Amino acid sequence: MIRLVSSILLLSIAISGQAAMTLNIVSAPQLTPLWDTLYVAGNFNNWNEHDANYMCTPTGNGWTVQISGPENMSLEFKFTRGTWSRVEGDANGGYIGNRTATLVNTSNLEVQIAGWEDLAGNHTITSEVRVLDSNYLIPQLNRQRRIWIRLPEGYSENNEGYPVIYAMDGQNCLDQASSFAGEWELDESLDEFSSEVCSNAIVIAIDNGGSLRIDEYSPWLNTTYDEGGEGDAFASFLAENLKPAIDAEFNTLSDPANTMIIGSSLGALIATYTICKYPAVFGKAGLFSPAYWFNPEIFTYADSHPLLPQSKLYFVAGTTESDDMVPDMQSMQTTVLGASANPPQTFLITHADGAHSEWYWRREFPDAYSWLSGCEDVYTSNILSENEFVVFPNPFVDSLELSTIRKEILHIIISDITGKVCLETTMQGQSRLNLPLLSAGTYVLRISQADGTILFQESIIKK
Repeated sequence: MIRLVSSILLLSIAISGQAAMTLNIVSAPQLTPLWDTLYVAGNFNNWNEHDANYMCTPTGNGWTVQISGPENMSLEFKFTRGTWSRVEGDANGGYIGNRTATLVNTSNLEVQIAGWEDLAGNHTITSEVRVLDSNYLIPQLNRQRRIWIRLPEGYSENNEGYPVIYAMDGQNCLDQASSFAGEWELDESLDEFSSEVCSNAIVIAIDNGGSLRIDEYSPWLNTTYDEGGEGDAFASFLAENLKPAIDAEFNTLSDPANTMIIGSSLGALIATYTICKYPAVFGKAGLFSPAYWFNPEIFTYADSHPLLPQSKLYFVAGTTESDDMVPDMQSMQTTVLGASANPPQTFLITHADGAHSEWYWRREFPDAYSWLSGCEDVYTSNILSENEFVVFPNPFVDSLELSTIRKEILHIIISDITGKVCLETTMQGQSRLNLPLLSAGTYVLRISQADGTILFQESIIKK
């Protein structure tokens, strides 16, 4: 029936002196957004850049659209993604003139789209990276946002499920051309893992809102700066809109154990808020140089929104980023651990050379991902050489937190200055030592292997 109607339509067009020609888009740039709609606009439709009658239909290998008008009409046209701000360009995203052709009835014209003006620049993406959507709706804020996706190698060849990383400040995550302060190279970092178990993660990178970034990444209004307060709506978007859409469209492992959220600075603030509000959605968080100072309410919120025991949080920052950075980070770690009788797993690490900068977060991402994902593929030397063990706070009041990336069960001894053993226990990965009955004073903490080999020794002070 469809073929009969099409034949009748073409016959009527021919009889009336009209013609219909098919344009087949056989190739387009790698970053052509997967969820964008393509249109053709030209002198045949008054250059309407989003004319529903000239919407391109995906074919699996490209797109197709039919142009109609007077037989032998001289055509001029261009392809858009719904607006002239997203019009085709040359391979570098530069301006090109109008395409031209003669409208010949029942003919087919193969065309290639070389680039898009809004996606110009020297791209550093790997072969698995795409733009998912250039104007994805955030209904809670009535705004649109560009979203990127990195699919694991071989994704299209099998139906297995993959863990997902949701990354803030998407402009800086995957492509140097879009970054405003350098890129994290998440795609290259994942590709460098030798184990497929470690490298097989989908990345969903959400662009920040530019001038709206502070508002969207801050759950509460900062009255000093008169900015912030839209973070709750943004977190709701991530959990209630974007994640369900990703799970519906792609082969994901949708449980919280396989759903990670990462961010830096204010991006780490909103990541912390999001995992606290939706612990049954996001099970892991990579928190790089978190800007908790901007919304100190986050500590009370975290205390009243306990995480699940299987949740995992990785904190990392430079010791000289600011006076409050490391203490705030340690305070958040203590808060999330104390908010539940069955605390989550946490790991905190600092570096003397760490900076509030993309180069630092790029360097630290592989270690953070290794620990959060449980991959044993890579634990790079900067963790092992500088911070194999982390002990905080020191001095302490009633409890002491111990963290290590070592997998085995380790022996712990706390002795007073005379050598008398005050505590003897074991730890594996993360441990909290409750020491309320220990008298104020200086002690020695030793961590050793089962054979007695001492791996770590430090003086600790009980207030």
